[in-house]
Amino acid sequence: MSHADDDLLLAISSLLDKKLEPIKADIADLRAETRNDLELLRNEFRTELALIRADIESINLRIESINLRLENDILPRLQNIEDCYLSTYRRYQASVNQIEAIQADTDILKKVVANHSLILQNMA
Repeated sequence: MSHADDDLLLAISSLLDKKLEPIKADIADLRAETRNDLELLRNEFRTELALIRADIESINLRIESINLRLENDILPRLQNIEDCYLSTYRRYQASVNQIEAIQADTDILKKVVANHSLILQNMA
């Protein structure tokens, strides 16, 4: 290569450097903006994540409170209601035959009393 070629290559290189300088600056600006935007997004994400964690903790505390109330208050009461209902049901179930027998006896007594009333009226 000749000296003229070297000079020509240096001139082309210098010209390209001048033309590429604004592009390099734009790329540097874009990188800086991107870094800033990413940092803002990270901070927003961390803030949102902290809020979500706080909400989850609050929900967990409420669930724990509900579970304790169910275990210590509501379930024993339901068990008591069930026990009362079942004992009452068993008593009535056992009494059904007696009630039917009493009803039959009462019907017979009514007929006998009505018949005796007629007999007593005829005697008087």
